[in-house]
Amino acid sequence: MLKTTAKDIWTTQNVNLLGTVSDSNMAVLLQIAMSCVREKRESLAIPRFQFRKAAHSWSAADTALLGTMTDSAVAAKLGTSLGQVAAERKKRRVAHYRLETPDHPWTPEEEALLGVKSDADIAVHLGLPRALVAARRNLLGISRQRGSGKKAGGHVIRPHAEIWTPGMVDKLGKVSDTDLAALLKMNSSQVRAEREARGIPRCFIVHPYTRTWITAELALLGTMTDQGIAGALGISRTQVASHRKGMGIARFDRRQKDRQWLEEEDAMLGVQTDMEVAVALKITRLKVSKRRKALGIPGQKGKKRASKGPDQN
Repeated sequence: MLKTTAKDIWTTQNVNLLGTVSDSNMAVLLQIAMSCVREKRESLAIPRFQFRKAAHSWSAADTALLGTMTDSAVAAKLGTSLGQVAAERKKRRVAHYRLETPDHPWTPEEEALLGVKSDADIAVHLGLPRALVAARRNLLGISRQRGSGKKAGGHVIRPHAEIWTPGMVDKLGKVSDTDLAALLKMNSSQVRAEREARGIPRCFIVHPYTRTWITAELALLGTMTDQGIAGALGISRTQVASHRKGMGIARFDRRQKDRQWLEEEDAMLGVQTDMEVAVALKITRLKVSKRRKALGIPGQKGKKRASKGPDQN
């Protein structure tokens, strides 16, 4: 089998084709990699092939269609591109097609179909434009029907009247949209849309960590770490930090002067490990170690040696 060389491939005829067809089509024609075609074209400074649909020749009948239907519908009817239709319509200053929406008197039975069936099915059933069905559904804050009548979460879509009973409507604005959505097994955006459509302000929730602080608890703020106070009061560190910042109290500085040690606390030094003392007193291990060394008390090392196993002589 003869080896094909670049000289054999890039004849004058093939070189002249570069840029007149796509690199991929040229590669198929020559049975070589597309990268080889691109490299050859770029080495000769030939711009790549740009596909452009032939300009449409506008007749009087074609022009008469502009503005009577959507640009995409005109493009499909005339077999041309959407861009050419839009450009021609703007050139002739023809207004964009707008669907006339008749004033349809919606009955409760018709509204109950919204979200249960697709907008297209309802439009065919009622003999209305699909856009009019979608507009009514959006006005009522009803999500469109997806797939086989189930939302992404697997909840069956129920009629609007079945969801928003007087009891559920009464809860709007009294509980959070998220909590009510969880109760109704729907998206919180649907609850918000329903609440806003009825002009009901949202529920302002008192955050769970809002609590009444007594004087003794307030006195702790800034005297020890937020985490230490949280552990002593049985609340979260975020609760402590939030209240401390709200009162303008600086956080506890670990580098501040040493605490006042009691005799019974000093008696623990060297008997228990520094970490055990720190946990018991709710202070840092470094403070315990510093106090112990200042008193000349050796550290308790029994447990540390036991963890290493038998002594090696």
